[in-house]
Amino acid sequence: MTPREALNEVLKDLTQAFGDSLAARIVDSAQSGSQEQELDAASYLNVVKALCKDERIQGMFGELGVKDKLKRWETLV
Repeated sequence: MTPREALNEVLKDLTQAFGDSLAARIVDSAQSGSQEQELDAASYLNVVKALCKDERIQGMFGELGVKDKLKRWETLV
C-alpha cells in the first residue's frame, strides 16, 4: 500500500470516530509540517505519530487505544 493510500485508510478510521469534517481537520493539522505533494513512507510515519499525539485522538481512544492505532497504522506501509 502506498503512503497516500495508507493515509486515506487512516482518514477512514478517524471518520468513523469523529465524522468527516473533524477527521479531515485532524489529519490536515497533523500534515501541517509536511507540505509535500507526494507523501513518502517517512512523511507518512511522521503524520501518523503526530496524529497519535493529538489531544482529540488521545481523548477518544485513550492511551492503549492510541498505541494500538499507531501499531496498526504503521504497518499499512
